[in-house]
Amino acid sequence: MNDDVEQQLIQTWERIFDVDDVDRTIRITYTESLPGETFDGHYVAEDVYKYFKQFGEIKSTLHYGRYGKGNYALIEFKCKEIAAQTAMRQRFIINGSKFKVESLKKTDTLIYDLQCIDLGNSIPVHPSKSDSPENILMALNNDCIRLVFEKISNIRDFYSISKVCKQFDQIGKEIFSSKIKRDGVDLREYRLCTEQQIEKFLRDFGSSVESLEFSEYYMENKPNSNTLLKLFHKYCKNLIKLDIQVSGVENQTVAEIQSLLSNLNCLHSKFVCDSDFGSFDDFIASCSQLEILKLSCCCRASNLSMANVNLTKLIEFDLMSKNIGIDAFLERNPQIEKLSVRGFFYLNMPKIQQLTLCIENESITEEQSLHLRSLNASTINLDISLDDSITNIFRLKNIRQLTLNVNSSFNEDYLILLAKNVPYLERISICHQSTYNIDFDMVKKMLRHANHLVDLKIDWPENVIQHFDENDYDDILKLVKNRANHIKLDIKFTSTTTLFVKTNGLKKKLMRFETDSQYLCVSNYYQYSIWN
Repeated sequence: MNDDVEQQLIQTWERIFDVDDVDRTIRITYTESLPGETFDGHYVAEDVYKYFKQFGEIKSTLHYGRYGKGNYALIEFKCKEIAAQTAMRQRFIINGSKFKVESLKKTDTLIYDLQCIDLGNSIPVHPSKSDSPENILMALNNDCIRLVFEKISNIRDFYSISKVCKQFDQIGKEIFSSKIKRDGVDLREYRLCTEQQIEKFLRDFGSSVESLEFSEYYMENKPNSNTLLKLFHKYCKNLIKLDIQVSGVENQTVAEIQSLLSNLNCLHSKFVCDSDFGSFDDFIASCSQLEILKLSCCCRASNLSMANVNLTKLIEFDLMSKNIGIDAFLERNPQIEKLSVRGFFYLNMPKIQQLTLCIENESITEEQSLHLRSLNASTINLDISLDDSITNIFRLKNIRQLTLNVNSSFNEDYLILLAKNVPYLERISICHQSTYNIDFDMVKKMLRHANHLVDLKIDWPENVIQHFDENDYDDILKLVKNRANHIKLDIKFTSTTTLFVKTNGLKKKLMRFETDSQYLCVSNYYQYSIWN
């Protein structure tokens, strides 16, 4: 790419991030987190959009991040009155973090103080003694207190409020135990990052935990996974679903937690780089009651084998890694009904009902297509190349989901033929492997025939911008409304650029089109590297 072309691209991307009307735009800036909460400095476009949508219709959200210089987001409403009213509120709390909000108009930016409003002693408060009849706590019955605790999702908030009195502590534990049993526990969401915090929580609520998720990556000081597994074994006697990301499990630990593993009916496990298992097959084989097993690992994970493992109750198996051989395992477990694997296999799986194959940048051959038809699976999902070999899947009428990798041999007729010949296709994800890009006219032609499609995702090639506007939305909306089944369609477009070798931050933009959200919702994402 020569300098002139690069500069033109930069200017085009800068125009994408221009604000159309400052009168309709507000700016939010992170100020601080509530006690016990953390903010990682990144705005999630969908979260910001969903929060501010309650105040009025939004045209777009913009997110700016510069390491060491602070982050902020811009929300452009379609109505300037809504923007002005929202800015007047000055402060918001989103997901446990405080944000300052102000109008983007230059004349307004000096009005709002950076500091939180300090009420001082303007409202005199004289709390009554805890045992006084005038104390408000004495007026709350148990049902009121239960409603209070039903609104609490953060475990640290629970511990703070439960200290108010014995009645709060008793009812709080009752309500929180029920929520934990119903919803499960994600140690990351609960902000439990140290062994001490985790053990205290498990002492109080471990018997109610049936589903548990944790990852070493998000924990302070990287607590030892063997120690944590032993804590789960000690306190979580009713645990049946475990989702873990670990770097290894020792043989001695596997032996000590046998009763925990043998009680599981669902295991999701991700093994990070340089994972070290004393005996991986013993770890998996100990989970003898498993009905669902999902595994993934880094490319550098080693010493992982399941060749001799037989799980007689296993129904669903998901392995998105080439580091673990599966042929011998599948041969020993022919009862599997739902299978997701990376690569292809030629084994006979008589019970298979749903099959997902990730073949990435490769094509499906006619021989492979014949084998897939012989399996009689009711649903097939494929990750393959979009080239002239696409005709080999046309006889697979049970395909429901496709991830298509577009390369230089792409022809726009492939998409039309695909929609015509695979009539019950529900989800399509298109990724570009070359500079060739699919345009919106091709998408519209395909949608004329994709009568059962509910989800479409397209990642454009790097540095390529496809402009989507209300006219495009209206064109696609007409096609969706003409479908006899009235199925709603969700579309997501993503444009990115890597023009620069070195970056110190990001710009992100989300534009949402949902004039008639009952039928069609389109999300258009842009991501641009900032260069100073």
